[in-house]
Amino acid sequence: MKEYLVTSSIDYLDTKPIQALFYTFDEAQEYMVDIVQSRTQWTVSHSPYSLSDEEVQHIEETEWSLIKLEEV
Repeated sequence: MKEYLVTSSIDYLDTKPIQALFYTFDEAQEYMVDIVQSRTQWTVSHSPYSLSDEEVQHIEETEWSLIKLEEV
């Protein structure tokens, strides 16, 4: 049976990333989407500046780059 390990880092130098194990790809994918949406929303809502759609998209892309999915 396949399992999926999702590793999410806060930044590129994170020495203790969060790891979560899932038994289905759909659960792992849903978890990753939730993380990216949550982190993006937090960044946008805590920004002292008004952000353009392009800037929000860049933040989201950065968050996606900090998540890794492995089949174990």
